[in-house]
Amino acid sequence: MLHPSDIVNKKIIAVIAVVIVLLVASLSYVFLKGDDDNSSESLDALLEVYGNANNDAKIDENDISIVQDIISGNKLFEDYPFADANCEWSSE
Repeated sequence: MLHPSDIVNKKIIAVIAVVIVLLVASLSYVFLKGDDDNSSESLDALLEVYGNANNDAKIDENDISIVQDIISGNKLFEDYPFADANCEWSSE
């Protein structure tokens, strides 16, 4: 048979365990929640892509025109290093 003090000790241990679990859960929520407003942040950056000769974030007719001018000798490849989409040209 259990002694009454054993029952009290088990209840105290159970209450302490519940308090610890609640404390850890609430602290985890506070630290992991952060300041996320479910809003997206935009980056002010430009990805340099081969084929985008004029580096304007679009590959379009302007890039084709620059490549044609480089081929015909009207423009220098060194001025448009991203015009070489398949990396065959050399600046040497």
